[in-house]
Amino acid sequence: MRLLVQRRGELDSAKAVDFIDGCPKAKVALVHASLKDEVALLDFLQYLVDNLKTPFAGMRVSGSATNEGYYEDAVAIAVLCGDFEVNVLHEKINLQNPEKTAEKITPKLDEYDLCLVHSANNYKQNVMIDGILRRIQNNHPRLQIIGGASSPPAIVAAKEGIYNDHITLTAIKGQKTELKIYSPCRIDEASQDEFVITKADEYNIYEINGRDAVEEYSKIQHIRPYFLNMITNYILNRSDILKVVKALANASGTLREGLLSLGINLIGAKNRENIVEAALILELNEEGRRYVRIQNYKPEGTTLKRVKHTIEEGTKAFDQLAEYSEDKNSMLIIACAAIFWIYADLDNIKEKLKKIKPAFLFSFVFGEFGATLPYQGLEQNVVHGAMVKALASK
Repeated sequence: MRLLVQRRGELDSAKAVDFIDGCPKAKVALVHASLKDEVALLDFLQYLVDNLKTPFAGMRVSGSATNEGYYEDAVAIAVLCGDFEVNVLHEKINLQNPEKTAEKITPKLDEYDLCLVHSANNYKQNVMIDGILRRIQNNHPRLQIIGGASSPPAIVAAKEGIYNDHITLTAIKGQKTELKIYSPCRIDEASQDEFVITKADEYNIYEINGRDAVEEYSKIQHIRPYFLNMITNYILNRSDILKVVKALANASGTLREGLLSLGINLIGAKNRENIVEAALILELNEEGRRYVRIQNYKPEGTTLKRVKHTIEEGTKAFDQLAEYSEDKNSMLIIACAAIFWIYADLDNIKEKLKKIKPAFLFSFVFGEFGATLPYQGLEQNVVHGAMVKALASK
């Protein structure tokens, strides 16, 4: 892996092209851009589209780090080099029918070992993108998938162009890799409670243990919030979401208690000191019935267990990454940006990243993707957040 970082003040797309194309055995470039100037970002990517000979895949990220440090308002590039096969694919995301998108992609991934994902994001329907990947995984169980969704507003890029509604997949064959996933969430060993999804469709849970899914899921105390600083304008323009949020703000019983136990303060609820105000988006169907939308495909019959998370567990992931990296050649690391919104400890995270020894590219994204989850074998327990996922070459 060869790395290049250009800060906003030193941005030079021509030098970036020369660097990438000049790397011996360059097979693909991964371009993670946190540039705050939209015009500069689009101009940089367009120059790559027009001039770069090496295949590439890129997206907007919230921030990146390499062995040289942490960067915002910059472009970080990792050039993967070696004797392996690469095919960069892209497809427009059909959020209304994820099956169609998956059907178009799946045959193109035959015989590949690894798939690096750079995807557009959609606040409300990101689970559909995850669903596309899970369908692909069902057809290619040996295919390792890792990647993320673009930080908003969505931008993804490939040799063919720049998009805000596509998913880009870098398929690789012949490269030995290993995936590690770290999470601040752990099974609560002290709890004997189990929650069985008793009624659901493709993505939506209607009943858990035969009772209302929203009320029952709040008892698990691990509900994924979407943070206000990302979706304030989106919420204000959506009367259906406002309706749900207002209903939650006035909720009572186990639902409200479960939310408050997470330190989540609902819109319209009385402010509590030192609590991040966040809006949890649940859904109402046409009949006004509440349900929970999750990142899983056909979850009915799945058994969930109570989980818990702590600040210590959240930042410990980076210590574990450093220890894991000692005998590796290079690493790509993707983390949900919520990990530093939740823990508000970016300076600590930066220091921990300095301990990683091999060449690495680390990026904060809107949401991370990957087929394996660290829930002690409970792979279906997939409603999650603040994950750190690392792909290491051996």
